[in-house]
Amino acid sequence: MQLMPLESFNRIVMLTKKAFFFGMLAIVFLAPDLVWDHVSHSLHILYESFSFFLEEILMHVLGFTKHHAQMLVFYVLLILGLALIWYLWRCLPKIISVCRVKALLIGLRLKDYTQEAWITLSVLQKARFLLVTLVGLSLGVGLLLS
Repeated sequence: MQLMPLESFNRIVMLTKKAFFFGMLAIVFLAPDLVWDHVSHSLHILYESFSFFLEEILMHVLGFTKHHAQMLVFYVLLILGLALIWYLWRCLPKIISVCRVKALLIGLRLKDYTQEAWITLSVLQKARFLLVTLVGLSLGVGLLLS
């Protein structure tokens, strides 16, 4: 039996990784509700496992009763969650301003690109583009009104 060269094996691995990535991306776009369902279930299982682990530590190491351990874990995690929400609320104006600036830059880049593309078109190409756009809009409005 002859072994595969390392280069072709690496190529196959890279192609497999790319196929897996694009497959996952397609699933996210085609079935986002299923992806959200699986992600939320996984996060819930992680949360329950973490809280169970903390309860067991409190019960066996520190001698708490089950009820007191559950109460302590619940309220500690509630306080941590509220602190995280408060921190995000404090950071929200900065996040919004950064997103606003980035959206403005993307819009300006898109405007420059479309203006440059329009300038480079010939008069015949511009007329064809406008005619196709007008026909498409007319058909769309006609379809909506029928």
